[in-house]
Amino acid sequence: MDKFYRLFVNLEDLYKIEINYKFTNILIISDKKIDELKIFKEIKKIYEEIEYYSIKRPLFLSSLFPISFDNSSYFKEIFIYSNKTKIGPLAGIAGFFAKKISEFIMREYFPNNLIIENGGDIFLKKERESKILIYAGDSPLSMKVGIKLPKGKYGIATSSKTVGHSISFGNADAVTVITEDPLISDFYATYFGNMIKVDEDFEKVFKIAKRLKEIKGLVIISKDKIGIYGVEIFKI
Repeated sequence: MDKFYRLFVNLEDLYKIEINYKFTNILIISDKKIDELKIFKEIKKIYEEIEYYSIKRPLFLSSLFPISFDNSSYFKEIFIYSNKTKIGPLAGIAGFFAKKISEFIMREYFPNNLIIENGGDIFLKKERESKILIYAGDSPLSMKVGIKLPKGKYGIATSSKTVGHSISFGNADAVTVITEDPLISDFYATYFGNMIKVDEDFEKVFKIAKRLKEIKGLVIISKDKIGIYGVEIFKI
């Protein structure tokens, strides 16, 4: 999918790099200058881990349902949230990349402000309020509404029936989940997205979200309808 939405990022005085490797196209914005080659090597290392593990366990990249738990794996967190959401491990791969790269950059460079976007999944660490527009395909609300987030650290992911290549068994144009971890957001965005068949399903999803301590916010857009939990929105 065309990354046109990256044109809306306010760079201020930040450094920006964009890295392509195999199926990954990752945008990194930081207030500390970072070494592009080091980040590339880290992405390559994560790919090697995925490829090696998928040779041992082919279902890791193909199953739409949880596979047997591997507590000792590099992918332990993927298994935890695959089991919690009852969806396949691949559902969290984009968020996993964003999480691992954010951890690497935080260890190496100690930025105060950092944005990592990978396939629409975001790690965000900002020292002041952030505003993020939601792309919801052909919905009349697409790029017209967004979320306001106070300063802090967040993981943000969006699932959609009508946008992108990821599988969704629901009908929502956008289900955006905010947690503190992009991997967790990635899984729950797919999980909630699968549930939204009709507008009446909004309430069911919000009831579940309110019981989950990881969920900081949730926005659902389906055609001209929007539902909001735990987060402030803005309109343009």
